[in-house]
Amino acid sequence: MNQFRLPGHRDLFYGGQWHQAAGGSAETVSPSTGQALGTYAVAGPGDVDRAVAAARAGFAEWRQVAPLGRAGVLREMARRLAAHREELAWTDAIDGGSPVRELVKDVDTAVAQLGFFAGLVTEMKGASVPMGPGVVNFSVREPLGVVVRIIPFNHPTTSGRCCSSWAARTR
Repeated sequence: MNQFRLPGHRDLFYGGQWHQAAGGSAETVSPSTGQALGTYAVAGPGDVDRAVAAARAGFAEWRQVAPLGRAGVLREMARRLAAHREELAWTDAIDGGSPVRELVKDVDTAVAQLGFFAGLVTEMKGASVPMGPGVVNFSVREPLGVVVRIIPFNHPTTSGRCCSSWAARTR
């Protein structure tokens, strides 16, 4: 048996805090053993609307962070994921049924992706293109807004879920 525990919080996490799901909860079992794993939150349409509103409010602050500051946040996320790679892999294995050794690779991939995008922050440059006498077009790279995704259950770490849900559990 392993030394890791399943997450204690099973509610929705957005806007910096836990929220009870309007859709209630549902039971989950390990697909590999059939063992009951407890309940998880079931979000409803109102939950989605509130989470998107919280993300938009957070985005107003995030877009004011200088590029090097954003890179630092991404690097810190990568550091925390790497520090808990076995725990994350085990949690996903219990819940999704994939082998732990494969899910450790997923965590390593997520760490690498965060590192890549942290480095890319300073490489994203705008451009100026002369369009004729007295006319120049400029492009500026900047954060534009909130994105909502539905991710796969069997490899969530490399799909983006790990960064927000795991960070919420470790606060």
